[in-house]
Amino acid sequence: MAMQFAYRSVKEVGLVTGPPDLHELQGFTKPQGLIRSMTYSPNGSYFAWTSPTAVHIYNVENKAIVQEIARPNVVEIAFSPLSTYLLTWERMVKQEDGSPHKNMVVWNTATGEQVASFSRKTQSNWALQWSADESFCGLLVTNEVRFFDPANFAKGIHCKLQLDGMESFSLSPGRSPSVAAFVSARKSMPGMVRLYSLGNFRQPLAQKTFFKADKVKMIWNTLGTNLLVWTSTEVDITGKSYYGETNLYYLTVAGNFDCQVILDKEGPIHDVAWNPDASAKEFAVVYGYMPAKAALFDRRANLVHDFGTAPRNFVQFSPQGRFVAVAGFGNLTGQMDIWDLKHRKKSCSFDASNTTFCQWSPSGRYLLTATCSPRLRVDNGMKVWHHTGVLVYHQPMHELYQVCWQPQPASRFPDRAALSPPPRGIAVTSDTPKKSTASVGTYRPPHARGTSTPPVLKRTEQTPRPTVPGATFASNGGGNQNKGADFTKRIRTISRKLKQISELKERQQNGDTLDPKQLEKIANEAKLVTEIEDLKVQRSRCSNGTAPA
Repeated sequence: MAMQFAYRSVKEVGLVTGPPDLHELQGFTKPQGLIRSMTYSPNGSYFAWTSPTAVHIYNVENKAIVQEIARPNVVEIAFSPLSTYLLTWERMVKQEDGSPHKNMVVWNTATGEQVASFSRKTQSNWALQWSADESFCGLLVTNEVRFFDPANFAKGIHCKLQLDGMESFSLSPGRSPSVAAFVSARKSMPGMVRLYSLGNFRQPLAQKTFFKADKVKMIWNTLGTNLLVWTSTEVDITGKSYYGETNLYYLTVAGNFDCQVILDKEGPIHDVAWNPDASAKEFAVVYGYMPAKAALFDRRANLVHDFGTAPRNFVQFSPQGRFVAVAGFGNLTGQMDIWDLKHRKKSCSFDASNTTFCQWSPSGRYLLTATCSPRLRVDNGMKVWHHTGVLVYHQPMHELYQVCWQPQPASRFPDRAALSPPPRGIAVTSDTPKKSTASVGTYRPPHARGTSTPPVLKRTEQTPRPTVPGATFASNGGGNQNKGADFTKRIRTISRKLKQISELKERQQNGDTLDPKQLEKIANEAKLVTEIEDLKVQRSRCSNGTAPA
């Protein structure tokens, strides 16, 4: 089967076949109008999208629509691992009879029949989590995870995991699924992640506790035997970061090893990824203040390869595990390095500026990058790159919202001993001025940059106070301490706002539509950063006994 990817723009949804020969899929009628979501099934057999009145399921191989489910105003859709079920979610509305709105619905893909429904208030983590064989699915409610048998939803809850303060869970891939549950820190109690065997919740398989964790991201390896827990806090109490503190922990389902991953460069964790090649047993981390460091770690969390330091915040392995892409997106310049892990050497570097989405093809020989709205509203479009850094496809587009490859098993594209030569590339021109490629150095606050202080921040001249000969001045220490405390409170408040802005920008990157107030918050980021720097300077002056400006 040839490779294929899909795109969703402000006016249509389309399918593109290839590479190497890239063109619009023949025989597919592009849906027009307001389309809020699209997705492939995990095995790539189906492609689904929403319209204002229905959800449409398209058989990719037969090139025909197989189901049209009449469900208006659907916002999110997702398939189960074997494509047996389709999940839909719409925003909750008040029911006339006062009953809860069952806004998350499970449908049988083959028949289009509804098999279950649930009430899910929030859009984040709305979907069921499934075991790889679809024998179980789980749903988080207050302090518990409820597991169901998909073949018999009518029977009700099959089993449940109960933990006070549980905020999230993750079901592992693999033949023997495990459940990872996160309980956040409360008062003097540390946060923790516990691992359980699905269905046996009496005794955890493994457990790791940590105090610095307001939220976590749990990342399983391909076999579901090892887990990385990426923790973060809302506020960094050391004052070294606006965006909180991050740490990385490693656990095994066997329970015979766990540790904190030691990172040898100070600063935040930017990205984490497992090598999908199960035999490799390694993972990559991008971490530290800019220029960040990227490194490869083994199954005992030992650093085994250093990719060097550069302005990077993204890492992703090819499906076969042969290559790894290390790049700097977002507010960075878009430089991307491709490393050949078989020989542990960099194979190429190229500029993918303004990228908001990046994904390896199922073959592991091409990369799909895109610039999407609303994260960026200029230069929207899609590009396909060969792993040698050659650009082979570029399609500009007005208000592109989403792109994704059709999933296919990596086994269909086995790794070759000899790499394919660079194909013939294409040239791209842009009306938008290119980003400045000035080097990203160590951050320096405004007062330490050697520039003159803006007049608005300068102190006004003060006339001398009248004095009595022989008298001593009263100490201003108490007043300065009070002002210092005020500055600290304000700094914490702004830090929380900056954290919220960071989360909003991440939602933008994922294709979520933000309301005007949220966009206004993002626009105020630079102003808040300047304000917090000024507050830190004034707090420092207070602590030194100097009157603040």
